Amino acid sequence: MVRPDNVDPLSAVEALDMELFDEAMREAGIDSTAVTGRGLAGARGLAQLLHRLNA
Repeated sequence: MVRPDNVDPLSAVEALDMELFDEAMREAGIDSTAVTGRGLAGARGLAQLLHRLNA
């Protein structure tokens, strides 16, 4: 469960997962730019979303 006290580390892990996904796709010759961009935007915006929901 994502909570204010753990959102920052979870967001960082999610961003890392997306970066690893992107690297794997590029190594396979697949352009995953759009998917990776969307995933990274979600990971980076998670803290802001959580704070808005808890306001």
